[in-house]
Amino acid sequence: MEQLSEAIQQGKDLVERLRLADAIKYFEALVANPREEKAARTWLARLALMGDDFGSAESQLRIVLVTDPKNAEALALQGISQMKQSRFEKAAEAFESARSHNPELAMVYPNLALVYRELNRLSESLTAAYRGAKLLPDDPQAHLEVARTLWALNQPQPAIERALRAIEIDPLYLFAYLDLGRWLVLQGRPETAVELYLEGIRHAPDAWPLREQLAGLYLLSRQSGKALSHARFLAEHRGLPGDYILVGDCLAVHGDVAAAESAYNQALKVAPGSWEGHFKLAELYRAANLVTEAEAEYRAAASGGTAYVPLNELGLFLLHQKRFEEAATVLNRAAELDSTRQEARLNLALCYAALERRGQAADLARQVSANSPQGSQIREEADRLVGSLR
Repeated sequence: MEQLSEAIQQGKDLVERLRLADAIKYFEALVANPREEKAARTWLARLALMGDDFGSAESQLRIVLVTDPKNAEALALQGISQMKQSRFEKAAEAFESARSHNPELAMVYPNLALVYRELNRLSESLTAAYRGAKLLPDDPQAHLEVARTLWALNQPQPAIERALRAIEIDPLYLFAYLDLGRWLVLQGRPETAVELYLEGIRHAPDAWPLREQLAGLYLLSRQSGKALSHARFLAEHRGLPGDYILVGDCLAVHGDVAAAESAYNQALKVAPGSWEGHFKLAELYRAANLVTEAEAEYRAAASGGTAYVPLNELGLFLLHQKRFEEAATVLNRAAELDSTRQEARLNLALCYAALERRGQAADLARQVSANSPQGSQIREEADRLVGSLR
């Protein structure tokens, strides 16, 4: 590894102490020193990328590469910029160029593994990932990239072992917990995932995503009390609208309708313009057979006209109320909003059938069937509707 000059090391120390604004000013001043300009601009590019300021980062890197086109670090940072913008082909070219000029530049390999995986070049991804882990044996990200590629290659046990290695290196490495927990759930081992997440929050009590996952898994297993404790922690310490909705969901499963209603209303206080709180209230009232209250909340959730779910559910609610013309109008809006989802179209076909518009109903049901996976419930329902209309 190239030895940093004393001046660059001082700026790096500012970055490591998270004095980022001071670091930017320091490196900007250092650009005037010809001996330090190249390294200072490279650090300014790094700092810009930390804030997703791609224009500034690429401007600094272009200046470096004009005078030093073989600068592997600058090329690798160009790759990171392209990667963060999901330009994976260009990112791969930049990383490959960096690798050709400096095969020992360790930062290239975990990133190249990620990019190759996105491009479905899995064999190359694994080679790059293993090289990164060899060059960076104490870097949890390098080991996690190996794990992710092994999982993509359908090698679950080696993937799990490598993710555990990442956690062993850094018990606070959140991404490894999240990936490993998801893989365990996919393997049908939710109890092991719960144990993993609990271990994670033992090390980092404010690891919000782990508490979200725990609450979700506890809800799935009908352990609403345990789910509620994590949901309340999130609401008290983070206070996002979704946290209060999660609290409400736990309380609803627990059977405490009044408290769930209060939690959903709190979500609306935190984010008055969001539809989720109204939608949850509508579902709560509908389950309690409070039809008037449910309709009011469904309409409030759908009032913006930009979210598919509340429009579809309002249409379905009106369909069940046998208000077919109103339902058809709402469901048409939902279907226009998202052409990839078929539920609104199937519900609209049911409306047309109830309105004796049998040809339109059958045509729409056939479209739903053609655009739905073989064996899926929605395709089977569409086929049944077509059969009943013959």
